[in-house]
Amino acid sequence: GCYDDYIVEILNQFGFPIGNTVCCNNVGEIKTVRVTDPDTGNKCWGTIMVKDKLPPVIECNDINISCTETNIPNEPAPALAG
Repeated sequence: GCYDDYIVEILNQFGFPIGNTVCCNNVGEIKTVRVTDPDTGNKCWGTIMVKDKLPPVIECNDINISCTETNIPNEPAPALAG
């Protein structure tokens, strides 16, 4: 049967589990995973590619320009750090 409760583990290059969490540092990497059915103990292996599917968040800084300003910046606002 199909169940909604499986144990998913990411494996290192030696086949040992290293948890089940990926982050933005893993985008583009291919990881080996092991999926275990906790009821039967049956296991299977496969690979996943970590992708970033979230759209970027655009942040705009405020900028004040007086009416007499002659040097208007090319950027819409000062650059953001990070």
